[in-house]
Amino acid sequence: MTAKARVQSVLAGETVGSKPSMMWPGTPENQAEIWVGTLADSESAGDERVRLIEVTSPFGRGLQRRLDLNAALRQDPQAGSALLDQLTEEAAKEIDSALRSASDGVLYVVYGAEPAHCSPMQYGGYYLDRDLELIHLAAGGSVSAVLVMAGECAYLDFLSEAPAVIFAWDSARSGIGSAQVRQMRAGVQASADPASEVRLVSPGPQTSMNVPKEHFATSL
Repeated sequence: MTAKARVQSVLAGETVGSKPSMMWPGTPENQAEIWVGTLADSESAGDERVRLIEVTSPFGRGLQRRLDLNAALRQDPQAGSALLDQLTEEAAKEIDSALRSASDGVLYVVYGAEPAHCSPMQYGGYYLDRDLELIHLAAGGSVSAVLVMAGECAYLDFLSEAPAVIFAWDSARSGIGSAQVRQMRAGVQASADPASEVRLVSPGPQTSMNVPKEHFATSL
């Protein structure tokens, strides 16, 4: 059975001999059945694996640029909303490009859904609807996945109805296991928890190739 066939079997609810694995964004090249990377280097994955293009959420794009979106929205709601609109449009364009490419779909990476970055009111009021809208757009691929980059007290329940085929999260950092997520939503999971259908391959202490680790300690 090829890597792609194994993944498709799992997505169809079938039991396979060994669980497929998915690369964490930024993980050094390995033999994971689900490859994750940028549009520019997607060809390196070959045709035998499922290829997903990583697209970062608007809040994550703000982190990349060292922007305090919460402060911007609080201090000048109109200007802050315009900035958030711009970041959302950038993500939408990347999703569109990914869906037009030879890749199999999109891995949409959510940032901000945790107390380390946003209160529940901030995430739910400013970012959740935009994330769900973009995840819905990404669902146009043959395989769609969402990865919630969040630690303790992650707001996974906020994203429980996200229209993605694969729902992935940082089970080690969040302390949230497969059984708890299963109570929130059905479907295929990807995490380090052995009970998940897909094994999420982590590079270790590195959190993402796009967002420096120190950003995960920013205050509200």
